[in-house]
Amino acid sequence: MSIDILNKPILAKDHETDSLDPFTGQVLSHSTKRFCNDQILDELYLEARGESSRLPSPYALMTNRVSADQLENGIPVHDLHHQEYLFNKKYSGDYIIAYNSSFDFKFTFCGYYQNLICPDWYSWKTSNQVFCGYETLKTIFAIQKGDLEYINLPYNRVDVPSFRLEDIIRENNFNNQPHDAREDVSALISLFNLMRYESPQILRRAMFCSSKKFVKGLVDENLFFCTVLGFDDSIMGKIVAPLCFSSNGNNILGLDISLVNPDELQTLSCWEIFRQIQKKYDLDNIFIKVPLNRAKIFFPESYFKYCYNPHNLSLEELKNRALKLRKNLNLKEVARGALKFFDEQFTTDLTKEPIEKSIFENFVTPAETSFINQFNDLNWQDRWRFTEESGILDPNNRIVRMGKKTILEYDIHLAPIETQERYRRYCEQKLFNLDNNQEDQDYITISTVINQLNVLKRDHPMEISHIKELEDYFDRRLAIKFR
Repeated sequence: MSIDILNKPILAKDHETDSLDPFTGQVLSHSTKRFCNDQILDELYLEARGESSRLPSPYALMTNRVSADQLENGIPVHDLHHQEYLFNKKYSGDYIIAYNSSFDFKFTFCGYYQNLICPDWYSWKTSNQVFCGYETLKTIFAIQKGDLEYINLPYNRVDVPSFRLEDIIRENNFNNQPHDAREDVSALISLFNLMRYESPQILRRAMFCSSKKFVKGLVDENLFFCTVLGFDDSIMGKIVAPLCFSSNGNNILGLDISLVNPDELQTLSCWEIFRQIQKKYDLDNIFIKVPLNRAKIFFPESYFKYCYNPHNLSLEELKNRALKLRKNLNLKEVARGALKFFDEQFTTDLTKEPIEKSIFENFVTPAETSFINQFNDLNWQDRWRFTEESGILDPNNRIVRMGKKTILEYDIHLAPIETQERYRRYCEQKLFNLDNNQEDQDYITISTVINQLNVLKRDHPMEISHIKELEDYFDRRLAIKFR
């Protein structure tokens, strides 16, 4: 007899970070708790120091209350990611839940890549499967029309629900301090158990939909599918008949058949469809782009009764519309062109981007895999020589460059003296040059830090002692300009 998926161990995770950008920022603290029902089976907590090539955002530090002592004396960020990766390997196959899984996953795969943790940068989704607490809660809210029995959802003054974890913590009397990785994970486990009472069927489906294969199978087996989209007061289930998948398989473009009869559609161009899917989501958009890799939850046709259906169409009427759409080969071709145009519009020229974004050049190659594995098999004192002499990759290869940066951040004294000096000058020019115009930079500079500290002093006078601690930390960074 198979075990209910809800009774299997799950890894609950949270990162606290130095900014919102996973490419130019870093994880500062991490918590994982492996739980089953109400029992904690294993756990991990790690705190990293700030890297020399980055400056943390004072706004972020004010929120997550990371101390100056941790920023200066925590473990290397490489070790944080490495220990988290090894912890996951112990429980390969477990589901992973994070409240904002897209955010945590991006910081993880960027951290794995930038620190050469392993060749499988996306192992959260390959060795494990990821689902999202926020998307699950939002879906339960929408499908149940806001009628929740076990979960107290906070509302603002204009009667708009808040899904911020700190508000959920307060409204449900969880005894947790928000924006602390360990506390947020404990709150997430409490929320998981409430969602289990509120709607076990949606919670199971959220876990199943962590598999892209499962989602594509559902889309193929139904004339249309249902999913929850929107924000604030526009969160509702939508009835979507598929038109086409994107070339990378990560997005599906469809038509909301509750709003329009395919027979009544005027002749459209790729550009007209593109303009609709690239603008801000609106409840009355007829063309909808749904991501398959962002923890969205997909439902079969029978869930139409829980969705936005302004004309009260029956299941048979919706199926007839979806069938007509399926036969409209011309519209499908136009839709493919619109989605291709969308992908091309948001394709970045990586030659003009920071090295951190070179992860998107390609999936890891066999030669890069060999380099990463051999790099990690060596003692730290032997790794610099390996990056110089291995001959496996071109010296300008992204992995070689990331390997050298990893060593410099782990312990700069492992590199040759002239390289140490060049790296110090690089960090000084990048971060502490007051002439740098922040509008032209993707990363945080000392000018940004000064501006943010001034705003914090103005807006949070009761927190002046903590702000002064942060200010002293940045003064020390500015004084030595390198760890």
